[in-house]
Amino acid sequence: MNQTQKMYIRKRIEGILQSKATELRKKLTVPTKTLSPREKVEMIYTGKIKLRPRKDVPLNSSSSLYINYLYDFSKYETRGGMNQEEYNKKFKLLTNKANTIIDNVMLGDAEEALKLISDFENTPV
Repeated sequence: MNQTQKMYIRKRIEGILQSKATELRKKLTVPTKTLSPREKVEMIYTGKIKLRPRKDVPLNSSSSLYINYLYDFSKYETRGGMNQEEYNKKFKLLTNKANTIIDNVMLGDAEEALKLISDFENTPV
């Protein structure tokens, strides 16, 4: 393989790695779920949410009293985000595989490189 072909293959592998990283981020991201004020009030009136114990409610004169202080909505609301540890672990595996392919391209033959690239493209995230 000449230098131009090697550069092309390297860019292609890097592109595949980036698309796998994007797919992995989407797969590991949990969306945020919040209740609207109307939903919260409806849950209170229907009795789905119970009043917090008095010891758990901040009752000082310097703070406003919010509905979230009085009632616990944590069962119905979630903070979104991504599991960064899991992402790092899986992304490292993908990066190692991509680096192995690049090494093989630089040191090996074209047919083997194309087989490895095809396998990498079809690797599940």
